[in-house]
Amino acid sequence: MLKTILGIDVGKKFLDVVLIFDQKRLQRKFDNSPKGFNLLAGWLASLRISEVHACLEATGIYGEAVAEFLYEKGHRVSVVNPAIGSLSSIRSASRDTPNPIYSGIRPMRRTPVLLPVFAW
Repeated sequence: MLKTILGIDVGKKFLDVVLIFDQKRLQRKFDNSPKGFNLLAGWLASLRISEVHACLEATGIYGEAVAEFLYEKGHRVSVVNPAIGSLSSIRSASRDTPNPIYSGIRPMRRTPVLLPVFAW
């Protein structure tokens, strides 16, 4: 079982991420662009993390590129349907307000039904 979780709150311009590993929780913000994806990969490498289980909301086109990037780097990727009951109750009041706590904690506390959008 993979014990390193990367929760990603995907926005049009930014990725708010929470990394949970070894009873630690780290938060960072990256651009939602190829440059940001490379910085994310560099951050993981600097922490000597070679494999994560990345979990992100199905946000349409905004999350596709980062999901593909992480998959191609050898990470496990799950795209979660935000309409699932208990998940929708803890989302931010405004959809434009990033909620990295939601991104990072939910995959650890409860295993939601994971709906792959693509063949990742």
